[in-house]
Amino acid sequence: MRQKGEFIEVNTYSGNSYGTSKRELERILETGKNVILEIDTNGYKQVLSSGLFEKENIHSIFIVAEAEELFNRLKKRNTEDMEKIITRMKNAIVETADIGRYDLVLENNDFEHALNQLKMFLSGKELKTSDSFDPEKFIMDANEIVRGYTSI
Repeated sequence: MRQKGEFIEVNTYSGNSYGTSKRELERILETGKNVILEIDTNGYKQVLSSGLFEKENIHSIFIVAEAEELFNRLKKRNTEDMEKIITRMKNAIVETADIGRYDLVLENNDFEHALNQLKMFLSGKELKTSDSFDPEKFIMDANEIVRGYTSI
């Protein structure tokens, strides 16, 4: 499918390949339903450049947790070794640089709060600016975590 160009977006993330089928996406859209794609910043760029959608028809949400919280969650999953976790942290640092492209930055440190913020966004309500994410702090904290494990 990749060689035939049948994906709207395709990406390798932390050693795993992912993609979204154009045909399946079009099938769902033809039913009149909204589509939610769980994709990284590279996938989002591909979707935007695909020409299948106009920017005003796409609502984008960047979901993030504090660097320490993200790191702890990755470790707690116990699905990846420390080298892969550090690679994911490095990827998160790079992705945070694209944060300005998104309609909403959703901090997922507390599930209930994040869910309420998402509901407000989807219902068109304005969100408080006090809930804004600080990308510079995230990058600084994540870099510190990565530096602590560079010998791995």
